[in-house]
Amino acid sequence: MIFAFADSHAYVGCRVTLQEQEILEEVLAAFADGTVAAAECWPEGEGIRLAVARYTTRKGTRIDAKLWLLRPGVKSGEWRVAGRLTL
Repeated sequence: MIFAFADSHAYVGCRVTLQEQEILEEVLAAFADGTVAAAECWPEGEGIRLAVARYTTRKGTRIDAKLWLLRPGVKSGEWRVAGRLTL
């Protein structure tokens, strides 16, 4: 499963789409700058908890591991980052 973020990092309000919705052993977070990070996900009510591993953006910014709550967006198949959770 690949969670594709509309920016080089996740933040509240960021748009996310699922590029591959099949259940795969590997879960990835793909960012708009081409960076890919390992991830894990779990259902959370109508949303998804998404843990993204530490990674470095293409410009060299180090992003620590974070846990995000995703909620369905307005458009079909679109998700939005609704909040940051404690790891």
